[in-house]
Amino acid sequence: MDLIPRQQKQGNPLNGEPGLKSRGISIDKEESKLIFLKNKWVILSFCALGLGLAIFGGLKGYDVYYLQRNIKDLEQEIIDVRNQQSEETIKKVTEIEKAIENVKNLSKNHVFSSLFFEKIEQLTLPEVQWSSYSVDTQQGTTQLTGQAASYSFLAKQIVAFQEAKFEINVSGISLRSNGVEFSAAIEFDPAILQNK
Repeated sequence: MDLIPRQQKQGNPLNGEPGLKSRGISIDKEESKLIFLKNKWVILSFCALGLGLAIFGGLKGYDVYYLQRNIKDLEQEIIDVRNQQSEETIKKVTEIEKAIENVKNLSKNHVFSSLFFEKIEQLTLPEVQWSSYSVDTQQGTTQLTGQAASYSFLAKQIVAFQEAKFEINVSGISLRSNGVEFSAAIEFDPAILQNK
């Protein structure tokens, strides 16, 4: 093996020039710039490609491992909230519905004694006045004390109650200077006290 360059053997002494020329390879300056630029762009292209692949891989990993996991967690949370909201909403709606039904039943079954007095007012003749009363809304009975202008008006008052399906028993009839005083025990249907 020969370690001495061929140019030296041929009598070309080394000029002391560095680089490839000193080894017997001659490249002109324009060619060397072009090769350098080509190499530079190739290297930059590979660097850009590597950087792009690294960024893509990082984003893909971020997407797969972090975002997908978070999306699944959020979807589960949404399902849980919807289920919870639905149960709470159903419970509230059911409670409100029960409350409305209770109010309706109370309103239907509520006894309005004022309805009784309206009915008595409608049936009472102008010539009859009531001085006292007691009403038992559970039994559907009332005790009235009144005064009529005459016996005939008392008789007409009794007929008015009977025509309205009230059972009436008159007692304690006495003639006074200002008319006829009497007591009346009346039985009625308690349904007339309910608001319909």
